[in-house]
Amino acid sequence: MKLHLRGAVRNVTGSCYIVETPSGLLMVDCGLYQGAQSQEELNWRPFAFEPARIRWLVLTHSHIDHCGLTPRLVAEGYGGDIITHPATCDLADIMLRDSAHIQEEDASWAEKKWRRGGKKAERPPGPLYTVEDAERAVARLRPVPYNEVVELAPDIRLRLIDAGHILGSANLELSLRDGDRALRLTFSGDIGAGGSPIIRDPSTPSATDFLVMESTYGDRLHDHVEARNAKFRQALNETLGRRGCVVIPSFSVGRTQELLYALNEIEKTHSLPPFTTFVDSPLAIAATRVFRKHPECFNRAIMEDIQAGDDPFDFPNLRMTQTVEESKQINRTEPPYIVISAAGMCNAGRIRHHLLNHLGRKEDLVLFVGYQGENTLGRLIKDGRSPVTILGQQVAVKAQVGALDGFSAHADREGLLNWFGSMPQPPAFTLVTHGEQEASFALRDALQEQFGTRALVPELGSTIDLSLDSPDVARQVAEQENRPDRGQPAPAPDKGPTEVEDA
Repeated sequence: MKLHLRGAVRNVTGSCYIVETPSGLLMVDCGLYQGAQSQEELNWRPFAFEPARIRWLVLTHSHIDHCGLTPRLVAEGYGGDIITHPATCDLADIMLRDSAHIQEEDASWAEKKWRRGGKKAERPPGPLYTVEDAERAVARLRPVPYNEVVELAPDIRLRLIDAGHILGSANLELSLRDGDRALRLTFSGDIGAGGSPIIRDPSTPSATDFLVMESTYGDRLHDHVEARNAKFRQALNETLGRRGCVVIPSFSVGRTQELLYALNEIEKTHSLPPFTTFVDSPLAIAATRVFRKHPECFNRAIMEDIQAGDDPFDFPNLRMTQTVEESKQINRTEPPYIVISAAGMCNAGRIRHHLLNHLGRKEDLVLFVGYQGENTLGRLIKDGRSPVTILGQQVAVKAQVGALDGFSAHADREGLLNWFGSMPQPPAFTLVTHGEQEASFALRDALQEQFGTRALVPELGSTIDLSLDSPDVARQVAEQENRPDRGQPAPAPDKGPTEVEDA
């Protein structure tokens, strides 16, 4: 039995792992690479195995960096079920259709740009996948509730447990057998920060032999919820008080709903100047409807609010904008107001138009409330770059720029270590993935120091022998500890500048 690491290795997108068993190939996540062009180009590389050879696909959750390449996998021959939690089925339905629409739009834009350029450059490819491909993928979604043991084959059993990251997110626990050899393999997926006002805290993971663990915030700490809320209220009060506008790039699933909950709580106190809030993301609006459909994932506090008649995702002066014309109308609205818009890292979607309109206004605030991948437009703005290029225009950054990591749905360094430490016993071997290189190595070092576990930051495309007595495992750990260069770097960021491609 072997594990092939095909994505989210030394970076935070493109999650994809393949488990090779006697009964066939099982893929865990099939995510889209996002961010730098050098990373997005990885979406076009051939799959590690012919899609028709893969028997099962399991998704840990619906974020596009974990599910966004499934339409291409299906288009190229995958014919099995896509197994995931029922809430993830509903969210993936809207996420994949939306992603396919973006793929088609971007391909059309690239084709027009190529024609305008006199056809001197190489003709761009068509879309990575189409809406029709996405619909075929959605048709293969198979819901499995938390804690139900599913036998895929006599030698493979799986169980999903609540990861507390977003609605429907899961850790995946696999029980594998090869003849007389049996082992347990766990994929953390993305681990929740805990303390969410909406969804439950992460469940305690079971004992396992091999662990594949995320490390997004493996080298950083978040503000506690109370401190985060105080900073959020202060930022809003200062900006709205000077009749400025607050622009919040936000992920459509999870983050937007957390923001609506926080604004609902603030609205009850009447502690801010009068303002209107716009949610300018059809995907976020659709995702909020899915949240209302799955109260079984909610924690006790929000259920008490709902039973008392309070809609946690609605409050006075909240406006949901579906159409392009409604989106344009926002910029003709008298300040002050708040705009929550996607995409969360500013690499696509309507948020770019809002940034064009507000980055040049010194009274306004661009407030980041989520992770910004390397070389994305959001990361450039957050790191103080000016000017930046948006939709072909150079824009000087005069607006205030702020960040609140406390809204992150990811566990921070302390949360990751607590989650690991809650296991009945440390795994025999841990692979640290889904983090930028420094974050992954920082978490690996902490796991070794605090728990004495064998841990490795693997290289993209590497293969691990799933055997407890494998000399290959011990060799790779020892080699990495003795290599000052830490091995293969992550995909190189684009050179030059502030240019962020619209494709």
